[in-house]
Amino acid sequence: MSRKVKNTKTNTKKFGCLQDSESEDEGTQVGKNSSITNATLAKLETDSQAAKSTLETVSKDIKSIRDTMVVHTKKIEHLEKRAEKTEATQSRHNAEIIHLKNEVLQLKNAGNLSFAIISGVNIQKLAGKDVIISSIQGVLSLTGLTAADVEDASTFNLGKEVAIKCKFRNPGLVGRLLKNAYHLKGSNFRVQPDLSPDQRAVRKHLLSFAKDLCTNKPDYSFQMKSWRYLMVKSGMREMYYESDGVLLAKIPKDAVVRTKKPDNITAPPPQLLGSQASSSKGPQAASQRGP
Repeated sequence: MSRKVKNTKTNTKKFGCLQDSESEDEGTQVGKNSSITNATLAKLETDSQAAKSTLETVSKDIKSIRDTMVVHTKKIEHLEKRAEKTEATQSRHNAEIIHLKNEVLQLKNAGNLSFAIISGVNIQKLAGKDVIISSIQGVLSLTGLTAADVEDASTFNLGKEVAIKCKFRNPGLVGRLLKNAYHLKGSNFRVQPDLSPDQRAVRKHLLSFAKDLCTNKPDYSFQMKSWRYLMVKSGMREMYYESDGVLLAKIPKDAVVRTKKPDNITAPPPQLLGSQASSSKGPQAASQRGP
């Protein structure tokens, strides 16, 4: 056999061995890759289960938090309602306390109800009663009063001017003077009730509140109903307040404005009144109704 043929056979065997060796290497590599892949898949599966478990735990925690928030929200709503009731009760108590304080204050100063102060009058401090009455004649006529309604009058220093303190025959005449004071608008005259220092503090507190409330509100206006009562008006709405000089309370309208008697109720006839005056044990007169 020639050398050439032998070499060919030898090379063929070597090539076959080389192919077998490469096949074995490839098989080994595939096996290794498969093991790695399986391990990776197993790890991913484990991680996925762990993530799923964590998600379930988080979901439970979120549900627990939501339930807790619902419970707390209900508690807060309950507390807010209780606070509103407490605040309303406190406001009502404050209003009652303020009202009682002012009732006591009014009783203590009941003697001043027949007095009023008139300022803006050009008069000397040492002027006599006749001169004083003459100097306020314009005020009296504009407010529906006469000199006969004034029981006494004197002068005193009010700040830098001389004012007049008038004693009227009854508190109703002072009420008429104050009620009709709007007729004095445009003049130098000013009228005010004769108040004690505590009463003036109450009035000042109400005026300060009213001015602050109505600032920059064109549709708001206010009116002092008395030294202790204030009315604030906004459009058709009326709000009433009472103060003790420190605290302020919102009050109903009927606490300030007395209800007017029905027009169909008339007074008993004079002769019946006379019979009642002569005997306190006589028959009680029934009110008569009009037509």
